[in-house]
Amino acid sequence: MDKGDRWFCLFQRKRGIMGKEPGEHGSTPHIHFVSNAYNYRREYIVNQIKNGEYPSGTLHIKLTNYL
Repeated sequence: MDKGDRWFCLFQRKRGIMGKEPGEHGSTPHIHFVSNAYNYRREYIVNQIKNGEYPSGTLHIKLTNYL
């Protein structure tokens, strides 16, 4: 989502969806959130994702199955 200087991005990695990333939150299925509030330039995040790199300092949003 983009509104000029204010933007945010939700992204997923296959390993994150499967709950196979390292770290405290990596062991449960999740997606990632990053925004301008992290003091990243939008172009930096876009380039990292396009290059298959992982933006650091993201918030993990756990996916829960309610079925």
